[in-house]
Amino acid sequence: MKPPWNERLKKYALFIVFGGFAATFLAGFALLVAVLSLPKIESLDDYSPPLVTRVLARDGRVMAEYFVERRYLARVEDIPDHVVKAFIAAEDDRFFTHPGVDIQGIARAMVANLQAGRVVQGGSTITQQVAKSLLLSSERTFARKFKELLLAYKIESRLSKNQILYLYLNQIYLGEGAYGIEAAARTYFRKPAKELTPAEVAIVAGLVQAPSVLSPLRNPRRSRERQLYVLRRMMETGVLTEGDHAKAVKEEVRVFHRDDLNARVAPYYSEHVRQHLINTYGQDRLYKGGLTAETAADFDLSVAAMGSVRENLRELDRRQGYRGPLEHIADEQGVVQRLKEIRREVVAKRWPFWVVATDGTEEEFDSVGHTQARMMALEGFTSEAQILLPEEIYRAVVTRIEPDGRQAHLLIGAIKARLPVANMSWAKLVTPPEVANWAQISRVNESLKVGDVILVRPAGGWEKGSDSVVVQLEQEPLVQGALLSMEVQTGHVVAMVGGYDFARNEFNHALQGQRQPGSSLKPFLYAAALDKGFTPSSIIVDAPIVFENQGGPNLRWIPENNSEQYYGDTPLRTAIINSRNVPAVKVLQEIQIPYYVKYLRALGLEGDINEDLSLALGSKTISLVELTKLYALFPRLGMRIEPVFVTKVTDASGQELERYSFEVFQRAAQKYWLERREKLGLQKQEEKPPDPAEAGAPPPEEKKDVPVFDDPLRAMDERTSFVMAHLLQEAVLYGTGTGAKVLKRKVGGKTGTTNDFVDAWFMGFTPELVTGVWTGFSQPRTLGRGEVGSRAALPAWVGYMQSAVPVYKRDEFPVPRGVVFVRIDPKTGDLAPPGLSGAVKEAYVEGTEPTSEGGRSQPGAGTSDFFREDF
Repeated sequence: MKPPWNERLKKYALFIVFGGFAATFLAGFALLVAVLSLPKIESLDDYSPPLVTRVLARDGRVMAEYFVERRYLARVEDIPDHVVKAFIAAEDDRFFTHPGVDIQGIARAMVANLQAGRVVQGGSTITQQVAKSLLLSSERTFARKFKELLLAYKIESRLSKNQILYLYLNQIYLGEGAYGIEAAARTYFRKPAKELTPAEVAIVAGLVQAPSVLSPLRNPRRSRERQLYVLRRMMETGVLTEGDHAKAVKEEVRVFHRDDLNARVAPYYSEHVRQHLINTYGQDRLYKGGLTAETAADFDLSVAAMGSVRENLRELDRRQGYRGPLEHIADEQGVVQRLKEIRREVVAKRWPFWVVATDGTEEEFDSVGHTQARMMALEGFTSEAQILLPEEIYRAVVTRIEPDGRQAHLLIGAIKARLPVANMSWAKLVTPPEVANWAQISRVNESLKVGDVILVRPAGGWEKGSDSVVVQLEQEPLVQGALLSMEVQTGHVVAMVGGYDFARNEFNHALQGQRQPGSSLKPFLYAAALDKGFTPSSIIVDAPIVFENQGGPNLRWIPENNSEQYYGDTPLRTAIINSRNVPAVKVLQEIQIPYYVKYLRALGLEGDINEDLSLALGSKTISLVELTKLYALFPRLGMRIEPVFVTKVTDASGQELERYSFEVFQRAAQKYWLERREKLGLQKQEEKPPDPAEAGAPPPEEKKDVPVFDDPLRAMDERTSFVMAHLLQEAVLYGTGTGAKVLKRKVGGKTGTTNDFVDAWFMGFTPELVTGVWTGFSQPRTLGRGEVGSRAALPAWVGYMQSAVPVYKRDEFPVPRGVVFVRIDPKTGDLAPPGLSGAVKEAYVEGTEPTSEGGRSQPGAGTSDFFREDF
């Protein structure tokens, strides 16, 4: 029997009530969970978005940036009124009156979108857009939209309208990797937001709805439409007058292409700083923490260093032969497509921006053609050939080769060019590791054919009336090079180049490469000899000498000079100046290998040292930074220094995290070298001043061990370091480093070349700057016959130093006490008689100088037979 209807009704009612309570509880619980899961926004202190970490040159210019989101915080009060109001006009004109959600705005957007047949307005308020961005989710679900509404109301209840604008203008994504108005201004217009014009800000404000679709770089037509819409809204809301609106509509805005700053200025230097920041502060803080790293780098010298190294490597690469075109295109359609790409590259290299069209919004708008036409008119160009930059390298397509092979005709995009055989005579086809070395061609078609895509560079300016430009053939080098330049007094590394192209090879040959230095290590051998009793006038017989059982049983080693000649009686100064090998080997045998190894250790040389006579010729591997640091001992009068890259690091709030201090460095270095000295077993010897009466006598007993000084930061006797610095200046004046004389400054330096021309070096210094250059392949192989340090490395050093010497003008090396200058006969090392033509002024440690004609100082007893022996 069924229960009465009223009892059933009670049951239904109870079910509905309890169900309602349950539903209410579940809804409340869901609401609570949603609220608790919202980002914490109680005040602006809770807003800590990812920020850009910047690496600065010493003058404050930016060398590199690291980020996951490119964002720079900008205060609303620092942003011009028209910039703020442009976003409000475009996105939310009732922003100051609604509570976070605008029902009226949603309705208006729906009507506008229906009328247009597509989305032209958004219904989300600025507060909702902030909420959506902070939720870190772009999923289109009811739950996410519900959270967005809750967060919008929460933000409105906690923050003022200006604070919400602060969040919005810093948080919103505006395309091309830019987050926030400041990043967008720098990305699109390469200027701060406070300098944006109404026409420019209208482009940026128009990006909010669809940054990629409305990008002025990707879709100029849609971008222009959106810009005009924003400008109209700015006029309708009173931000612009009719006159200002008309002016903004006609303004020709320049929108810049994305710039790879990290690769353009000092990529290897910046990467070294990046590694330091990761190791010190962690990867998350580097890419999100908004750190600022101030460095010792000189912005302009860094650019000059990269340019000089690259030009030297291109010149060397031409001597090695031609490896063929970039590609060969056989079909006409492929050629047309490639020429379009090249034309775009040509225009972008000259003008790294697009000029926004103001005369229409055609479906197929040609940004390249419009920019080229407008800029040629503005700069008064009458020929497309004038677009080419003189030092820039371009791709080109070979379109015709003259029957006699004397010239090829090319197209660089739409620009006609001619390539005479004289401008590619070096281009003998080779297959690496083959090296052409001075091989020549006499006809273009020996190496090129129609359809080849090649690299060229303008060879001289455009001649008025000509319909084409003359070019020279280029190719990307395989050979690598490195340069490191350091201030003598501070150790600040003002420039560092680690290779030809960081994008192709990130290995830093300046810091990581370990290569044999060849003759560039000889100055330290001769410094050791000076401390052992030798003088610049000591005579060594440059004659053949045979060493048995070298490198294995029954193997002979006969050291040779690079010239393959022997020169007989040779003053030590001449052996240094002309980088003679045989005298160096004899000196090492005399001072003994263990002494020299210990001497190098005391100077600071790290790693394994091969204890054989090849050490005299620089067989110990070393990095460029380590060798540069050692060369700094000469202008520093023997005092140690360490390279400094980072001078200061601050966090996003400006709080200092680290700062380089020379005093702190000195204390740490003193402690380190005291401990190292003990490990090396170096003991300070009793020193007494040299007795002039004992000149030419055997070296005193106390000088037979490696010198040790009271100050652990002293690595070399100041008199020895000055005498060596003076001898190295003479190597530039009279010897292997004469190419550096073009600087017309007091320069000391030494070349270095290893067996089979595998490595080439030039190490040089002025009173204020010490700079080293290395050239070679990443995987060691010959550079080609004749590629010595003076040919393959010195040009890069000179090219860089021509930019550096106007900055570092001091031209006198300080002379320490205990050094005297004497006029000598350079052929014999003897005191020069009055009136001797060709006499030179030489530096000596006081008491070791020649005191009479024919009275040169000689090594001690027991050495004369060795030095006079003539095989």
